[in-house]
Amino acid sequence: MYVEGQPWTNGTEVGWGTVNPGEIKQKTMDIYNSGGQALQVNMLVLGLPSGWDLAYNRNNTTLNPGQWLNGTMALTVPTSAAAGSFFWTVDITAS
Repeated sequence: MYVEGQPWTNGTEVGWGTVNPGEIKQKTMDIYNSGGQALQVNMLVLGLPSGWDLAYNRNNTTLNPGQWLNGTMALTVPTSAAAGSFFWTVDITAS
């Protein structure tokens, strides 16, 4: 898996830098299936504050062996949020 072209593993924090109220920030997330069977890809976000949303546009997609899944994570910051720098742990499950 790669976030913004950098190798990434489950349990690693994804930093979003400085975010502002009402902003939508995006990061690419690309996943490669090096196994021998098709996988269903799902994203789980841990520690996201109430009212915030982090979505992966390729969630619930089947990824076949030897195939790349190129997608985008979008962080939606509520208008009531304070500006600041934020990090969250993102896990990708495949079954």
